[in-house]
Amino acid sequence: MAESSVKKTSRIEEDRISKLPQNVRETILCFMPIEDAVRTSILSKKWRHCWTMMPHLIFDEEFVNRILRKLGRDGDDRLNAYGLVSRINKIILLHKGPILKFSFTIPYYNPHYNCDAQLLHDFIDQWIPLLSVRGTKEVILDDYLLRHVTAHHFSSLDLTHLRLISVWFPYKPTFGRFTHLKILELVHAHYTDDAYSFKKNIFDCPVLEKLSLILSRDFLKVIFRFSFRLPYLAKGGCPNRLSKSLPYLKTLSIADIHFTHLSEVSCLLCMIRSAPNLCKLYISDCDDENCDGENDLQNYRIEDSEDCTTTGHLQIVSFNYFRGLRAELELVKFVLAHSPLLKTMFIHRHRDVSIKSGVALKLTEEILQYPRASTIAQVKHLEHSIEIDAFDDELWCGYEI
Repeated sequence: MAESSVKKTSRIEEDRISKLPQNVRETILCFMPIEDAVRTSILSKKWRHCWTMMPHLIFDEEFVNRILRKLGRDGDDRLNAYGLVSRINKIILLHKGPILKFSFTIPYYNPHYNCDAQLLHDFIDQWIPLLSVRGTKEVILDDYLLRHVTAHHFSSLDLTHLRLISVWFPYKPTFGRFTHLKILELVHAHYTDDAYSFKKNIFDCPVLEKLSLILSRDFLKVIFRFSFRLPYLAKGGCPNRLSKSLPYLKTLSIADIHFTHLSEVSCLLCMIRSAPNLCKLYISDCDDENCDGENDLQNYRIEDSEDCTTTGHLQIVSFNYFRGLRAELELVKFVLAHSPLLKTMFIHRHRDVSIKSGVALKLTEEILQYPRASTIAQVKHLEHSIEIDAFDDELWCGYEI
């Protein structure tokens, strides 16, 4: 019995994590909720000040909501905001090491435990000098609502990475430029027509390498004047292809797509490129009289990537309510050029196109000029749209050659 107790005690006393190097323990804490990371100070002497040296401070939605719940459901909005800020202030002031990354989420409105978001924004400028002293290189500010708030002086920091989510410009950096900024990400960002100072300052980034605009269409009007040094420019919310392929996807049906909306076209192309074993593709344009946005895609082109074998198994393609828009024609050209096993492409023209015989003939002639990877591929124009539930194989057989 005594021997068993000794063995049990020795196992309890064995603490492998505490024996890890200091920098490793700090990295581990970065992956924990910040409140839990702070609580590790009670574990032992080795952990007492470990959290004060971790390089990332992430005050995310989970942290914010947890604090607001503790402050009470019926608390005053301003008092709740002060309570949240006081906890963040305490953590920042007790932190001793460099803060390389700082992230803060402004909470969405909640009737049970809301807080004054404007007051939170006011305190951000008080944190910036502290972050400047700690050598902060990356800042993420995430607000759920688009608010007209006072711009924050992030340019006083030597940032290399700045991400702003739901912000309204004009934005007036204190010193006029982001000298060290390499990555700028704007999500759901807008600016007023009189924001000339913003146009001059926000893109005055002499070493900027990557600019990402997501749900920020207004910025396309000004970025190209300031993007001469950018080797990478991302616009939109959809990648070229998914990070993980979809090898088991054999049939893809996309209905009510707007070929006048770049975001929807990009997502469709991403899905196609991510499905290397796709055999059947059914696309139905939105049957809507309103074609607003067509002018935005008049110069749209699908560029060939280094690996264009993603449609190598595609055999049957159907377009419903085809209007002959530039994005539609580009997709037809892409599929025909990169589908060596393609048998038939069905095109049902929209009624507006069918009525105009000259337009229909011009579209047909243009499509016939497109190169084809398949020697047996045929393009068939239909009077009626194809309505197939779940891509029943027997129904498809009637259209195959």
